[in-house]
Amino acid sequence: MNLELTAEQRALVADVEAFAAAWRPLKGREGACLSALHDRGWSAPGWPKPWGGGLAPDQAYLVERALTLAGLPLLDSSTLLQVGPLLLLLADEALCQRFLPAMGAGRARWSLHGSLMGATPLPGRLRGDQVQLDAERILALAAAQATTLALAVRDGRETGLVVADLDPAAVQANQPLDPDTVFLSGLDFEVLATTRTHPALTAALNGETWVEAGCWTGRLRSQYDRLCETTEEGSDERVALAAMGVTLSGLEVLEQRAVLSADRTLRRAVALRAAELGRALSEAALEQLGYYALPSVEPSQAHNELPTQALAARGAMAELIRYLDADPSTSRNDLARRLELTGE
Repeated sequence: MNLELTAEQRALVADVEAFAAAWRPLKGREGACLSALHDRGWSAPGWPKPWGGGLAPDQAYLVERALTLAGLPLLDSSTLLQVGPLLLLLADEALCQRFLPAMGAGRARWSLHGSLMGATPLPGRLRGDQVQLDAERILALAAAQATTLALAVRDGRETGLVVADLDPAAVQANQPLDPDTVFLSGLDFEVLATTRTHPALTAALNGETWVEAGCWTGRLRSQYDRLCETTEEGSDERVALAAMGVTLSGLEVLEQRAVLSADRTLRRAVALRAAELGRALSEAALEQLGYYALPSVEPSQAHNELPTQALAARGAMAELIRYLDADPSTSRNDLARRLELTGE
């Protein structure tokens, strides 16, 4: 089949590249750049207007890939592919207006508990706007970098989507590739929707908020290139990295074929394999910095904590996540200094 870009698609890519060129050099202007991308609908190109660009899947893919290759900042994949679609699926204009503009501009970021990604909802009581949880603490993805915690609570036959503003004091950062510990007692939860008031929430809790929009391999390529720059030629690590590069090249071809041919099955397969490769690349980046997981049989307050020399550098967690997500404003040496490790 012919996978050449159409004239319209080439024009879109050229438009993005021209935008990127106008923002070079980028350092120190990442926030303003992401806000400008949001104004054009390019921070979330696949979200419907007015919340995003309203672009077709192939156009959204091309925009994100061009942005990634140009080194411009992107929304984190959780916001782009999970949180935004979750709110959009509820079809509640007021909720979308309240949350999506800040998310699209990068000013707000939600941490999702596993109950919103297929796990069992937390037991509790929903009384109007009041929430009472039976749990004292939970594990939530990237809570140390989030502004809001979101989870599902079950009260009898009714399940609710509840959120709370995150107080940094309520979060204990675990190893970067694992969920963080969140202590719930000091958080003020609000019920946004229930399966009674918003029937579409049932579909969301069944995993139907996962979407295929965006460009998985573009994010991986940026991360891979950064790793190559800091890995010694001829080393065992470079050989292992080269093997990952072969896998990535194959995924890039498959993803383009899946997007341009509208093959949802193939795109889901690419997304799953990209997630596996992304974790491998992230682990390689951590090992370069001398950071290794501390295994623990059961999750607890001490589960997979940072090594002693990094515990004092609380702000390093944000730097580490940004580095792993290929944020151009964060260099390996800057990150190492924040972690109190050796840069070179």
